[in-house]
Amino acid sequence: MKESAFRTELKATILAKEKLREQARLDLVSYAKESLEKVNPIQLLKSAVAGHYKNHSITGDLLGLAMSLSAGYFSKKVLLGSSHSHLRKVLGNALMLAVTGISSANMDNIRETGNSYFQKMKGLFKKPEHKV
Repeated sequence: MKESAFRTELKATILAKEKLREQARLDLVSYAKESLEKVNPIQLLKSAVAGHYKNHSITGDLLGLAMSLSAGYFSKKVLLGSSHSHLRKVLGNALMLAVTGISSANMDNIRETGNSYFQKMKGLFKKPEHKV
């Protein structure tokens, strides 16, 4: 009698261990599939691009760079215009480089000033409210 109780307990323990082993195998297979999907080159590219778009400082830096370059270019065109003289072209490029450098170094101040002027202009063109 002792032996039959021991056998049934042993069989129950074996079945429980087999169920645990099967569950662990299924977990391992699903983890392997997820890992393979993440290592897919398209997924790697998507995650890299998504990370850059989530980082707002990069887009702010690119916007600041574009504003600095355009400020330098327009200051060159406004002050010197288009010329065939080599000396004026060199001076224009030096001016463009200087304005670009100064504007990129002070981009935060330029943004704050621009925003304040924009808010003032927005207030000037606001329609007056009529009280009834």
